[in-house]
Amino acid sequence: MKEEKRVPIRLPYQTQAVLFDLDNTLYSREQAFEAWGRSFIKSHIANGDEREIEQRLKQLIAWDNYGMTPREKLFQQVSGAYTGLSAPVEELITAYRQELSLHIMPDESMPGLLLTLKEAAIPFGIITNGSVQNQQRKIRRLGLEQFTSCIFISEAFGVKKPDASIFLAAASCLNTKPEEILFVGDHPYLDMWGAHAIGMKTAWLHSSLPWPADLSSDVADITIDSLHELLALIG
Repeated sequence: MKEEKRVPIRLPYQTQAVLFDLDNTLYSREQAFEAWGRSFIKSHIANGDEREIEQRLKQLIAWDNYGMTPREKLFQQVSGAYTGLSAPVEELITAYRQELSLHIMPDESMPGLLLTLKEAAIPFGIITNGSVQNQQRKIRRLGLEQFTSCIFISEAFGVKKPDASIFLAAASCLNTKPEEILFVGDHPYLDMWGAHAIGMKTAWLHSSLPWPADLSSDVADITIDSLHELLALIG
């Protein structure tokens, strides 16, 4: 049997493997939320004009706070603002999670980046905070299971990023030392600080979240504005 030819690539800082965050890294969670929000508002406002829709969407995005607001609190606010909603908060959350996944689209450079890593036999995986059901729904939507089996979801593992143990478990899954791994993510604390603290190299994907004033910029070894930039670095 003919051996598959490997495509030579070079990762930054001579790293040998890559770990990715999921939300706002391999896809834009903010774009998905905005698309869901617009659809939700239109379906719950009779004869709402575009100005009202945009105002309500802006309010929803503020309440969401980059996904940091607990869903129970978010939908308590939503339930209070939309008097026509009669369903309990838990039912609203369940419907939201199902509907949000329909608006999830991969970053345009994601398939090419992951395929490049796979063809070069560079091991890679994913670490994501969230519930198993919710995150697996996103993973299936993005087709990520075809690329890697090293996928760590905080609820299943028992701790969330930035806890060191979930990063170390992912490194073990990749059979690679932490200092030989490049971690790519958007959250300064959960992703960058968490990975940096155990010796991983880090690539901060600068999206919606600003860099905190109280966190040293040295925590991020590389700053990129898109996955396309990372693909260009290793191609």
